[in-house]
Amino acid sequence: AADQEKVVDTMPSHHELLKMRTSSIARLGRQREWQQAVAALERLPRQRLAPDVFVHGAVMGAMEKSHQWKGALQLLRDVLERALKCDAACYNTTISACE
Repeated sequence: AADQEKVVDTMPSHHELLKMRTSSIARLGRQREWQQAVAALERLPRQRLAPDVFVHGAVMGAMEKSHQWKGALQLLRDVLERALKCDAACYNTTISACE
């Protein structure tokens, strides 16, 4: 029983898992792998993780770096439709993708 408690205690929380996925997506963005960043976003619900504005922002950043303005605009629309709070960075990243 004590060993099972240790395993449960060492499992990352939902927040920690989401933060790790966000970091991975941001890394894909820096590598201009926007399709993989989108795919990672789409896998989150199957992993029982609810994408937040930070995950969406990381994907928008990937699209910005690859000049995928249509995708960035669609993602912004999705964020707003899901009633996630979009901060200035979210809007600025989308605008930069359009330049």
